[in-house]
Amino acid sequence: MLTAILFDDENLALNVFNIQLGKINKTKVLGQYLDCEKLIKGVEEYKPNIAFVDIETPNENGIEIAKNIKKISPKTEIVFVTAHKQYAYEAYELEAIDYLLKPIKRERLERVIDRIRNKMGKINPIENSFQVYTMSKFYIKNAQGEIVKWRTKKVEELMAFFIHNKGNALSSDIIIEGIWSEKDSEKAKRILYTSMYYLKKNLKEYNVDIRIDKKTYSILNENMIDDAVMIIGYMEDINKINEQSINKYNKVLSMYKGGYMEFNHYLWSNGKRLQIETKFIQLSKDVIRYYERNHDYSKMMAVLNKLLSINDYEEELYIQYMEACKKSNNDIEFNRINQKYKEIMGEI
Repeated sequence: MLTAILFDDENLALNVFNIQLGKINKTKVLGQYLDCEKLIKGVEEYKPNIAFVDIETPNENGIEIAKNIKKISPKTEIVFVTAHKQYAYEAYELEAIDYLLKPIKRERLERVIDRIRNKMGKINPIENSFQVYTMSKFYIKNAQGEIVKWRTKKVEELMAFFIHNKGNALSSDIIIEGIWSEKDSEKAKRILYTSMYYLKKNLKEYNVDIRIDKKTYSILNENMIDDAVMIIGYMEDINKINEQSINKYNKVLSMYKGGYMEFNHYLWSNGKRLQIETKFIQLSKDVIRYYERNHDYSKMMAVLNKLLSINDYEEELYIQYMEACKKSNNDIEFNRINQKYKEIMGEI
């Protein structure tokens, strides 16, 4: 039987979770904690197999708590519990074994427990978790960090279309309109069925299935961590740029590798790409003003550089960049950006 400790800022949530684990009868809870210091003492005392950690509490940082747990007990598996899916990205970065979304479903919890039991038993099952990358170029990495390969480009696009519409059951008409609108109806259906066959075969390798229900299709997998979802979530969380929110912006900045699926040139992705890009540019300009007020010109230039990679014809960005160079006495960077500015303006 596995041993576990629980951490949350709500006593009711801890009690309910404890009862859920008791019903599964595969895990013994050694302690449940509202206080971080007591939690750390519990880890030192018990060295549990699993630590279920609420990633977002008012007074504690779940990510930092998890790091401290790993320092004390490296073999303890971290499972983050959260009501917000964007925080699953931190779980991925920290190499937590999994995350659970509130409200926690019993079957989902059982799968997490089984994965940990398998791992501890030195069984190497094919895990069905994916990291989905959509910013700049669409691709997927499996649990082992390998890029998933697709039978054809259209099978890859079909998978991207499912990711784009995640959470929605898709009819064949919607899929055909999005991907094969230039084909006649009968030919498009034949291509769809063939592509769906290859996609199902591809995903079966990772224990992921496509459900077909009343002529609609949906992918059965809760473990797809999508960078676009993370970025949108972080940006929506930022109401005002200040010392606290700037950390969330920096996560967005590091994840924003380019426009949403822009490398793939999927026509159906254009609307979402524009939506994310518009919000990112607006937020970035607020951040530029924040850094300027705080005389942090190196960080200001880093954000300006990112915006110029999106649109290098916006004159105001060059002017702000050169002003930041002057104020920070960065002559080399000033000369570089001034030369680029002259070249770009010469094209207009």
